[in-house]
Amino acid sequence: MFESICIRRQQQSGVPIDLGVLAEAMLFYQVVHLVCDDEMFMFLIRTCGSDTLLAALEQGTLKVTYLENKLGVSCHD
Repeated sequence: MFESICIRRQQQSGVPIDLGVLAEAMLFYQVVHLVCDDEMFMFLIRTCGSDTLLAALEQGTLKVTYLENKLGVSCHD
């Protein structure tokens, strides 16, 4: 078993993370670290359920970093 892996949003539009990739990562790694934005976090709560996410967080097999700020550049002519 590998020690840890960090996963961030996989696609800019549509489904933010493939749940199969997440499940495989949780199977093969001791700790899975997710870097989530608001859409990815809400997707995980909707699809996995809050109880499942809380259980994985309490076990220490899942760690989540929430990106509150969305950095960007705006150009005005």
